[in-house]
Amino acid sequence: MFDETQPNYLNVGFHYRLTPPTLFFDLLDSYWQNLKPLVGTIHELSLHFRSKIH
Repeated sequence: MFDETQPNYLNVGFHYRLTPPTLFFDLLDSYWQNLKPLVGTIHELSLHFRSKIH
C-alpha cells in the first residue's frame, strides 16, 4: 500500500527526530545554499522595479 521509495511526511518527521542536530543544520545549510541565489535574484528584481517607479 505504501511506496517505500516515496518520502512520506510521517517518515520524514520521524527521521528528523532521530537525526542529531548537526545533520539537521547541514540540511538547513544546503537549503540555504540553494535559496541564496533565489533571494539575490528577488532582491535585484525588487531594486530594478523600485528604480522604475521613482
